[in-house]
Amino acid sequence: VIAMILDFNEIKKEDVLVAGGKGANLGEMTSAKINVPSGFVITSDAYRDFLKVNGIDILIENGIKKSVDDERKLLNESEHFRGKIKSGKFPERLENAIREKYFNLGNNTRVAVRSSATAEDLPDASFAGQQETYLNVQGIESVLNAVRNCYASLWGNRAVSYRFHQGYDQTSVSIAVVIQEMIESEKSGVLFTVNPVNKKENEMQINASFGLGESVVSGRVTADSYIIDKSGNIIEVNIGSKETQIIYGDKETVEVAVSSDKRKTRALNDREILELMKCGLEIEKHYRMPMDIEWAIKNDIVYILQARAITTLKNSENDITCNDLIEKYTKGKKIKKDTQEVMSFLLEKMPFAHRVLDFDYLMAINDQKVNILSEGGIILPRNPIIDDDGIQTFSDDGKRIGKNIFKFFN
Repeated sequence: VIAMILDFNEIKKEDVLVAGGKGANLGEMTSAKINVPSGFVITSDAYRDFLKVNGIDILIENGIKKSVDDERKLLNESEHFRGKIKSGKFPERLENAIREKYFNLGNNTRVAVRSSATAEDLPDASFAGQQETYLNVQGIESVLNAVRNCYASLWGNRAVSYRFHQGYDQTSVSIAVVIQEMIESEKSGVLFTVNPVNKKENEMQINASFGLGESVVSGRVTADSYIIDKSGNIIEVNIGSKETQIIYGDKETVEVAVSSDKRKTRALNDREILELMKCGLEIEKHYRMPMDIEWAIKNDIVYILQARAITTLKNSENDITCNDLIEKYTKGKKIKKDTQEVMSFLLEKMPFAHRVLDFDYLMAINDQKVNILSEGGIILPRNPIIDDDGIQTFSDDGKRIGKNIFKFFN
């Protein structure tokens, strides 16, 4: 019997092909008694059934055959796929099952509807963020609509293009959808169980801000950064500007300003940092590998919203170390800590070489940014450097203050 819907407690980490990366990890943590908000997964089998009932599976198969190795044609076909999926009808049995599971969570419960691609977060690829997530979804019709939009996002331009250039078979990917009770968090963020900048295994980094976690995950705010060791000693605290926070709106979410007083204070106190460290240790011990964890705090309770392996770290003792790998790019260059952090962030989000056109756009954007800042007297290096391997590096050489800085005070 094909399982169309599974509760978190019915899913293990091995069930990636059924529940996707997110769903499998949420199920695994639920079974391990980690404090995960309740929910269920609409499986990848349900997605395939949805395509079949609406005749979209044949459409996709023919569209991919027509495109062969032409990315432009493939992206045009994908737009057609998305339109058909968004207007598709759920099989009656599936729709009834989704309704029942949603109402079991409570009356008109606020939920997050998250895509969970079946190839997501495999050790050799980082598909994170390529499919859609919808927050503060209320009411069954809104939930069903968000599920369709998640299905369609498997065929979004970014996801299709990434698979095309990484050599993944477009027809072999599928998608599950996670429906999870939302936590109206007072503060939230991410935790890395290994320091992502210096790769020290005895250190953790916690990034934290106010409101819902999307602010931190999407990079919309400059979050607080806390470096701690695994004994609970706080090594370093950098208070971020935390300009805005994301909170519930009437529908979905809204971004609002954070008061100037709150912006200057630490988002986390020592007790909360210690509690997060304990959660991080528990999850890392369970998975036996370094983990990237999304968390939320409400009424002094820590909730774990997601966890995945940190895909940019090498675990084998025989692997080339990070320092060895980048030495030839950084030799003789002074690179400050903030620049290192930017490079680490980009590597985590885009663990692959840039294509030529990507870099051309990047240069154009960077040129404009440099021009704007130079008008205010802040002189930055003109452009990042890229080599024949498509490896991009930054340099701090040439950073200085110019005479136009005095214009700021006029």
